[in-house]
Amino acid sequence: MYAGGRREVADDAVGEAFARAIESEGVIRNPFPWLYRTAFRIAAAELRRERRPLRPAEAHTDDPATGDLMRAIR
Repeated sequence: MYAGGRREVADDAVGEAFARAIESEGVIRNPFPWLYRTAFRIAAAELRRERRPLRPAEAHTDDPATGDLMRAIR
């Protein structure tokens, strides 16, 4: 899976893909390709999000955990 060589991104993407699959129980016809595509897209989106510049509201957080929390909420 594409995760830019970052295991934590891959682990999170796979976990999120499985969570989405559970929510979509009975709707997914072919689960293996669906899981792969979904995890790939989640990982790619996370890597894009990390590359984009911070918005002013994000840049002013003094606590790194606050920034992580705000990214997770989004």
